[in-house]
Amino acid sequence: MSTGKVNGFQMLTVERMKLKSQVLMIFRSSAWSRAWRSLAAFLLGLLLAFIYGATALYIQKHALWYCIITTVTMAAFTAFGMGFSVNVRANITLMLPMLCSREGKKILLFLIITLVVRGPLNNTLENFDRAAASVLCGTEFAMNQTQQLMQRAATPLLPVLEKVREVSRNAYSLAGRMQNFIRAFTESARHVSHSLRNVLHFLASIGDICNTKMGTPHKKCNSVFDEGRADCMKLLSVFSFLCHIVDGFRPLCGLTRAGELFCVIPSYIGNHLKTKLAFPIIAAFNQMKKEFEFNMSASVHFDMNINSSQSVHHMAQKIMEEVSHDRERVLDLMGLLTYVGLFLLLFMYLQAVLYKTHFLHVDDFDNFYITEQFVEMDCRFSTQGKPAVLPLSEKEALTYITPYCLRLTAREKRTVMTGLMSMFRHMVMGCVVIALDLMVFWVFDILHYHAQTEIVARAPLVMDIQVNGSGYASDIFKDILASFDILQKGNITILSKKCLMKPLEPEYMVYLFIGFLYGLFFFLVLAGSYAKRLQRLVCARYYPQREKVRQTPSIQQTYLGHFLH
Repeated sequence: MSTGKVNGFQMLTVERMKLKSQVLMIFRSSAWSRAWRSLAAFLLGLLLAFIYGATALYIQKHALWYCIITTVTMAAFTAFGMGFSVNVRANITLMLPMLCSREGKKILLFLIITLVVRGPLNNTLENFDRAAASVLCGTEFAMNQTQQLMQRAATPLLPVLEKVREVSRNAYSLAGRMQNFIRAFTESARHVSHSLRNVLHFLASIGDICNTKMGTPHKKCNSVFDEGRADCMKLLSVFSFLCHIVDGFRPLCGLTRAGELFCVIPSYIGNHLKTKLAFPIIAAFNQMKKEFEFNMSASVHFDMNINSSQSVHHMAQKIMEEVSHDRERVLDLMGLLTYVGLFLLLFMYLQAVLYKTHFLHVDDFDNFYITEQFVEMDCRFSTQGKPAVLPLSEKEALTYITPYCLRLTAREKRTVMTGLMSMFRHMVMGCVVIALDLMVFWVFDILHYHAQTEIVARAPLVMDIQVNGSGYASDIFKDILASFDILQKGNITILSKKCLMKPLEPEYMVYLFIGFLYGLFFFLVLAGSYAKRLQRLVCARYYPQREKVRQTPSIQQTYLGHFLH
């Protein structure tokens, strides 16, 4: 019974061992190994696409939509291409050592330039932009203060103008009233003067009237004698000489002039009235008329022209728009360089395809390595009596090396020196931009530190003038002096916090990352030649039969002879 149980247990164990060995054989079969390699290649393609997307989004600061589109496209190509196509897998694997070659260093330099442009250079332009905004703000603030000061100086003068206007209105009203008074007085005086004129005219001409009246009998007497003589001469034409007897009686008419003696007194009175009363009265009236004749003119000129074709705020906005436009144009032109990275990756893929094509079809392409297979084949040819290549001469040893040799060939040394010169040139450019960013921030930060408090200019001496009295002139002088008081007591803010510029602090982590990339670039320059040797190993791994053909001693001898002779 126990023996049967033991035999059954042994049989079960044997069956389990057989099943495990079958499973291991299945997993170790070529199909499963290819499946695992495809899965690993698929995951590696996803990882590479993720690294590219993270670099484009967080380092190059591309737009989110651009990162999503390019990352998804690259993930689809790399993941599915590496997972299902051996050729694509070989091409992408060839690109990895190329990252340490000249193309990879170009991508790294391009990434460094992108960081320098979007980091220190953008920070410097932003600080200059803020400085320009601060200057324009200060200009606008100074203009506003000037306008306020002029308004404060002009405000007390406005009551002076009101006083002048009030005086003018009162004077005009007074002139109107005086004009009415003069008109009424003139009418009354004209009426009185008309009556007085009649009286005075009568008194002044009373002598003439008297003489006229009293002189009429004498005239009539003479006219009678004249008429009588004329009639006599008509009647006594021949005896007309007898008519002259009438003239002998003409002196009798002189008796009629005795009445004219009574007109002397009225004539004297009339002349006295003309001299002593009429002329002074007329002169007095003319003088009074002149007293009320006056001209009053008030001219006030108060011009303050501080206008322009556009306001200071609008002008400042226009200047800032032009500065921002120029700055954005420069950044846009530099931003276009950030999209070159994708094309560089495509160029590297084409380079990998060309390398693989040359590896498969050109025997002497990248075929100066002394591998273990070459040594074994050379030993076998040597034992067979065929010409051997090894050992190499000293001159040949400078050209042909083993794949894992630390010594560099002459061509690799030239590549290292060229890379160091290129790195030094780009490092100088990057350091200048970083130093400029730090210097600009340092200067603006010092200005910001020392301009924390406001600087106000006050009058060193205040002079006070008092005007005593009342009236229009007193009020005018008081208002004028009040304007000078406002000018003395008004404070002018020279430096204000309103326009204080706060500089943008540099991103020191970006500086550290740029330094890390420069260090990585230096490492790639030194180790790039060693990493580039991995390209041949990748092609040898994916195409081992082609590598055996390339390692044929006859081909190697031809290749050596081509270079040595």
